[in-house]
Amino acid sequence: MTTHALNNHGVVTGMLETRFGPPPDHPTHSFVGPAGGPMQRISHWDQHILAFGLNDAGVVVGQAWKQEGTEVISHAFRWTGDTPALSPGARESAAFHINARGEIVGQRYIGDGSARAVKRGVGGRVQPLVPTMSSSYGASLNHRGDVVGEVTVPGQGVKRAFVAWHNQPPLFIDRRDDPRATSVALGVNDRRQVVGKMTWAPDHAEEPFYWDEQLAGPVKLMDLLDPDDPLRTRIVSLSSPLAINNAGQVLAHARDANGVVLPVLLTPLAGR
Repeated sequence: MTTHALNNHGVVTGMLETRFGPPPDHPTHSFVGPAGGPMQRISHWDQHILAFGLNDAGVVVGQAWKQEGTEVISHAFRWTGDTPALSPGARESAAFHINARGEIVGQRYIGDGSARAVKRGVGGRVQPLVPTMSSSYGASLNHRGDVVGEVTVPGQGVKRAFVAWHNQPPLFIDRRDDPRATSVALGVNDRRQVVGKMTWAPDHAEEPFYWDEQLAGPVKLMDLLDPDDPLRTRIVSLSSPLAINNAGQVLAHARDANGVVLPVLLTPLAGR
């Protein structure tokens, strides 16, 4: 089971793979519900639905595969408590997050096999976010319309985290000591606090990061954990910070000393 998104009411969404393999032969069941509480299965017309994002109204977006003739086609979808609805004109696409206004971010696949980060407005207009990059996707957005995600730099093959504040050009989240570090931004809240993953010297291991505009650069999320917290003594590492809400709570995955991976909700200390 994996969790993918957290809203400001503590509700999460994610999925459970019953068998590993490509769609549609290996079903994936998606769910939504309060963290630590009972989950509701997202009803669907076929057996391969990936739930990636939700907003405070409980609307879920994601990616679905449907058999169309001899092809299995990927579609972005939107779910409001009934059968998921495919986004109009969203063939060969995926939706990764939705905000309170109903704006959606994700990616659209193009003819050369790459994909482009896009934002779909409330009126349905689809806007490319970083059209000059060779490949990109929008991972998350906040209620203001700010978007974070990942781009692949042309000619370098380096993947870099980007933020695109509402209606402004994108900028990169870079480490000052290693500007070629591979990174991806995965979550942003209304305070423009960002979480993601990045490679770190000297061994270039990938670890979660935290960043905001007051910092000179990103910092390791693991270094921000309270050393006196009982959880800190149980976990060996953090991975995949998936979301950050307006309270600064971070939804992530942790690995314990036995190698078990479990979802965790990290809550900032008072005054932090």
